[in-house]
Amino acid sequence: MLCFFLYLDLIDGTTSNGTPALLGFIGGRCASVWTSVTCEERRKGLLECLSRYFGGHNISTHLIEYAEKDWNLEPYSGGCPCHNATTGSMKDFVDGLRKPYKNIHFAGTETASQWMGYMDGAVDAGRRAASEVLVSLLDNDQLKDNEINQYTFESQSKLVFKKMNE
Repeated sequence: MLCFFLYLDLIDGTTSNGTPALLGFIGGRCASVWTSVTCEERRKGLLECLSRYFGGHNISTHLIEYAEKDWNLEPYSGGCPCHNATTGSMKDFVDGLRKPYKNIHFAGTETASQWMGYMDGAVDAGRRAASEVLVSLLDNDQLKDNEINQYTFESQSKLVFKKMNE
């Protein structure tokens, strides 16, 4: 059998309590090909490919569980686990997505400065928005523009609380 993927994004998905896991995505034309076969055929193909990746070891003897998700069947995802705009398409809009409107601050993976579409991006955007809220709670005279680091929540919150206690 042909190696399972020409395009495989494989991630260490080990949980915080140490439960081991591998997480992978099939994309592009390979996804079209592999969605036309059965779940068991995909599982078998994946195990054969992973066995090659890991030096010929029989990976199936170590498999605890196999689960898969076909994002094409999800009505609101557009066929993928996250949406990423094509190269250059956000250059005119991203500032508008991040810019607060009155007392409303926007956060979410789509507003991230890096790792858009992923959990890391959502955390980055949440920290940015939290920093914006902290700054908005201060009087304008208390914090100078050059003291604001809008992408680092930890340093921003320390600075804000220091200014508030002066």
